[in-house]
Amino acid sequence: MEKLQKGEKKTFGGIDALKAALSWQTDDDFDLSAVYESNDGARGLIYFGELGSLGSFPYMLLIGDEGADDSGSVQTETLHISKMSELKQVWILCWDYDKINQGIPAAFEDSGAGLSISGETGDAVDIPASIDGPGNVLRLATITNAPREGVVVQNTPKTGILKGLHNFDELTVFLEI
Repeated sequence: MEKLQKGEKKTFGGIDALKAALSWQTDDDFDLSAVYESNDGARGLIYFGELGSLGSFPYMLLIGDEGADDSGSVQTETLHISKMSELKQVWILCWDYDKINQGIPAAFEDSGAGLSISGETGDAVDIPASIDGPGNVLRLATITNAPREGVVVQNTPKTGILKGLHNFDELTVFLEI
């Protein structure tokens, strides 16, 4: 599987469905989430409180949020996207919700966290967590619908500290969108 380093991108041609799997190897309660923008500019959030649907807009479904697991095994959460053609962009995030509520950094550095993104044709990339400072929220990747090229996946790491997650605007400020 191809590994994308910071700033690198890969184009998946001729696909509409993707799977993004976040995995980590600690007992931290990380959460996979996605901020999306539709082709008409509407924005929203898929996370443990709004899991989404593959059969209706935003054509994304989050599965696997089981909370912290202290067994020492690899933990995984997966986001399925069934119609990327209906979306302009998707930003894939990892956060530690408890640490966000406390406004303190999460332990991303020692977690072995990474993201695997695969297309319906079998093409896949790995994106290792790239930590650029303390944070409780980490942007791992940006997925862009580029109609003439295909679906472009880019490793776009950014870490930040949020103090509570009171509204969607806080995430858009973090993402700089």
